Amino acid sequence: MNIVFVGLQGVPYFGRACDPRLANTANLLAEDGDVAIVNRYSSLRHKTMSGIELADKVKSVEILKRRNTGGLMSMMLFVWSILCEPFTLWKLHREKKIDYLHIYSGHYFDFVLYKIFAKMIGAKIVYEYVEFRTEKTSHPNLYHRINNRLCDFHGAKIWDLCIAISNFLEQKAKEVRRDIPVIKVTPLCDFDLFEANTDEVDVKEPYLMFCGSAGYFDVVKFIIDSYNRSAIMNSKKLLLVLSGSEAQLDRVREYEANAIIRTKLPYNMLVAYYKHAYGLMIPLRNTTEDIARFPNKVCEYTAAKGLIITTCYGEMPYYFKNGENAIVADDCTVEAIAKRLDEVEAGKYDVEQIRKNCYQTGLDNFSIGAYKNKLYRFLLDNRK
Repeated sequence: MNIVFVGLQGVPYFGRACDPRLANTANLLAEDGDVAIVNRYSSLRHKTMSGIELADKVKSVEILKRRNTGGLMSMMLFVWSILCEPFTLWKLHREKKIDYLHIYSGHYFDFVLYKIFAKMIGAKIVYEYVEFRTEKTSHPNLYHRINNRLCDFHGAKIWDLCIAISNFLEQKAKEVRRDIPVIKVTPLCDFDLFEANTDEVDVKEPYLMFCGSAGYFDVVKFIIDSYNRSAIMNSKKLLLVLSGSEAQLDRVREYEANAIIRTKLPYNMLVAYYKHAYGLMIPLRNTTEDIARFPNKVCEYTAAKGLIITTCYGEMPYYFKNGENAIVADDCTVEAIAKRLDEVEAGKYDVEQIRKNCYQTGLDNFSIGAYKNKLYRFLLDNRK
């Protein structure tokens, strides 16, 4: 079986949340089949070291060779790469028949174009469904409002198969098209990569850690306020690993000058900070956006044998229970998180046992090995 990944650029070297998921999925499928990743044009100026590597059996194809460009030139080359993409795919199909186009894209127009090409070559479309785009507040313009509704409420009519990251998205795909074959695949993590990491960190005091974007200031503010409301602030530092512009980072620094902030970390150092953290915070809100998604950090936190501090929303209740394999707040409020942090500080929980149970939960549900043969068999059974 031959599977070609399409829809993005720079996989898996952009440092995006989707990069480890796509790389791990490709590596997993390559154990039994042929896999290629077709990358559209991307400037080298945006390349980051993600720490995620593709297996030798995964073929990486660049439509246009990356080079140092920017502005209008990058836009022109990107558009040109889209125009050239069908010819690249046709060449791959001539070398060996393509059975599946695996799409990771948030643009309905891509769905249509790939469907047309798939029909021409007798291939099927499998879509990686990882977010309910209609609820995204970061895309306020008219194009995104229309596009997001098309993706969520009509996309499944175009897809042949669906890989959903959450129960919510599996249900939404079925609502659009009742008979669409769907498999739920959680965030995936290479646990061996975490085991092999022995890097030291420059923070010697015990710390609670949050990893996210400074652009989502309300979330970062919520983390800071919860920490400051709790007695745990007297014995643990707060470490924020944030992406974002300098202006966004400065806003966080101004709000909480005592927080330790790190940014633009190589992946191996991010893993090291995970592993050395006393607690790893990932509160999910009671919103459609958070209920639909399943952050990749969850699987990374389990691989790091972390003490996860989270809430009872989204996918978390399916895998975590307070006091057993995580610290789970009853609500996503400052008071609820601070209460759990106070309980941790007071010694209410067996932290080491929770860490062990958390790691086992990750092995059972989020490791690459948990899906060995399962995903490939799903595609194989639905190929005809």
